[in-house]
Amino acid sequence: MNEEQEANHGDSDNGSSGPGSQSRSNPANGDEFSKDSESPRRAYNNHRRKGSKPGPTWALANETKVLGRATVGVVFATLVLAIVGIFQVQIARDSLKAAHEDSVKAERPWVWATVESVERARGQLAARVVFKNYGKSAALNVVAADTMTVDQAPIKEEAVFAEFNGGFPAMKKGINVLPPGQSARIDVATEPGTKEKYLRYYETHDKAVVVVGRAIYRDVFGNTYQSDFCYYRAADGSILLCDAHNTMQ
Repeated sequence: MNEEQEANHGDSDNGSSGPGSQSRSNPANGDEFSKDSESPRRAYNNHRRKGSKPGPTWALANETKVLGRATVGVVFATLVLAIVGIFQVQIARDSLKAAHEDSVKAERPWVWATVESVERARGQLAARVVFKNYGKSAALNVVAADTMTVDQAPIKEEAVFAEFNGGFPAMKKGINVLPPGQSARIDVATEPGTKEKYLRYYETHDKAVVVVGRAIYRDVFGNTYQSDFCYYRAADGSILLCDAHNTMQ
């Protein structure tokens, strides 16, 4: 083989695709990757050069939204629980207060006065007045007072009670402790030398004699109570309650 044939043979070998040769893409022949197309590797490198990161960024955005909604839900639920807790505490306090008040009321002392009789003795009238504790606990520091008015005409209890209120501080009589079911007498009488005409009048007329009084006392919790009473003597000798001024507070 001469030199020209060997050269042509070499050119033919360089242009053929043998088992050990590599084929090149030809855009004219419709190969898969043309001059203008990018391979996955090249696309990845281009993203790297532009400063962007490959991957599904939409998934991260969705996760952020879900996390934000979950946080708002937790905050709202916490707020609701806090409000409910505050209401529950207030309800519990009100219940305890009501229970305490009911217990105090059920166990409190109740002091009441009864005028048992009005009698004539040694030129004056005397009223037997009994203060009794009808409650379930002791009445402490009882301050009691009563007064009696006699006249030759029917007496208006309102006027007597108004006068009694004005002079109450000067007529105090103390009882340190009045246990449940126990009584204490604080009698009251007219001044000695009451005119005979008054003494005769009261025996035959209603409301010729009026007895009014008050008791102020405390319970073991320090609560203060007050009882006002008003009685009059009827012509037949019975002792009756006035139409007003009979209260227990």
